[in-house]
Amino acid sequence: MVAAMDWVQSLLLGAVGTSAAVLAVAGIGVAMMQGCMPPRRGILIVIGCFTVFSARTIAASLLNTGPDLSFEVAILPVAPSAYVASVPPPVAYDPYAGASVPVRQGSNQNMLPQ
Repeated sequence: MVAAMDWVQSLLLGAVGTSAAVLAVAGIGVAMMQGCMPPRRGILIVIGCFTVFSARTIAASLLNTGPDLSFEVAILPVAPSAYVASVPPPVAYDPYAGASVPVRQGSNQNMLPQ
């Protein structure tokens, strides 16, 4: 009996079950886009598929008996760089200020040829 249940579990959670779930999610998406299925029901079905396929991980995390999925990150000390960025001095000339600069009367600057 245990071997039969293991076979059914491997069938439903293996390649056959995954392929069926992918086709079901695609079909639900098409049905929702056509308006044949309410979006709320479609979202519930998709969440159900995710729950079925991640049930083992969810149960293991609730019972703290699963594999330790945490990992350590090595933090390497960073040497201070010798380069110090300096801010360039502001430039008085702005080539993009064309229309925003007021035209002075009697001056040759910013005057259009007539």
